[in-house]
This record gives sequence, structure tokens and C-alpha cells, in this order.
Amino acid sequence: NAVEPLKGWFTMCADVFKHIMVHNAEFAETFADGHLPAQPQSRLAVLTCMDARIDVYRILGLKHGDAHIIRNAGGIASEDAIRSLLISHHQLKTDTFMVINHTDCGLMTFTDRDLRDRLKKETGVEASSPSSFHVFDNLERNVRKQVDNIVSHPHQGTRREGPCGDQRHVVGLIDPPRCAGRVVT
Repeated sequence: NAVEPLKGWFTMCADVFKHIMVHNAEFAETFADGHLPAQPQSRLAVLTCMDARIDVYRILGLKHGDAHIIRNAGGIASEDAIRSLLISHHQLKTDTFMVINHTDCGLMTFTDRDLRDRLKKETGVEASSPSSFHVFDNLERNVRKQVDNIVSHPHQGTRREGPCGDQRHVVGLIDPPRCAGRVVT
């Protein structure tokens, strides 16, 4: 029976959902940050990997309301990430962007072809979207590529006076969870 293996998954999902809802109710009772503006206090937007081990606020010494955190698999400056950065910059006045990648990133463990083959095997359908999973094999090169994608976007060129002067900064950072981090420019 094809449904049998899924029964445990549904039970786990129900347990996780129940746990989340209980904690959300507790959080809502004590939530005290509704007064914070939508504009981040530090005027910083961070693009990083969705890896659950990365606690961006703790790594960078930020507090709630200090920065926009944009996450996806690999910290890729994809069309959607660029969309978020454009909104962050032009509507919410951020002027400093940071790209964070890390060692042991899952995108370094397979190729686009590997994942396309797996998706076809598991679903029976050829993977036509997305056009790329943006896998990479070199952290430093990937950070530089993402920084270049952000800097070269035609609508990111607007500069405004900010805490760093009359300019927009884009910084790449590698491996902050394991060490003090290494800046890549």
C-alpha cells in the first residue's frame, strides 16, 4: 500500500504543527516588538543560506529589527532574492548588503543533473523548473558571484546618504558559523 509509509510522516507533521501552534500562542502573549519600524535599524540586508544551523542575528551580533534576512538554498542572488533586495533598498532604505555562505552547504553535495535525475525517479516527471538549482563547488567563488549579481543589477545602482557615506556596500562573508568569518570582496 503506497499510503502506509506516509502515515508516520502525517503524524510527525501534526506533532510539529501542534508544537509550533502552542509556542506561537505563548509568543503572541509576550510579543513586545510591534513598535519596531519595517525599516531595519542598521540599514542592512543579509542574503544567506536557508541552512537551519545559521543563526544570522547571533552570528552578526544583531537584535530583532536590525536587518532584513533573506534566505534560500545556498544564499543565491536569484531573481526572487534580488526582488527582495530591491524592495529592501528602495522602499525600506537599506544601503548595505551582505552575502553569507558557509562550509558544509548542501548545494555543494550534488549537481543539477543529480537532482534532476532524482526528481524524475521519485516523481516520474522531468524537472523543467527551475532552470537551475545553482549548485556550486567553491564557496569563495560563489560568494563573489552572488555579490557581482547584486552589484551589477541595474536597479541596485541608486545610492543614497547612509551610515557608511554616500554609497551602497555589498560584502561577502564565508563560514561565520565555524569561525570569525572571512570577508570576500
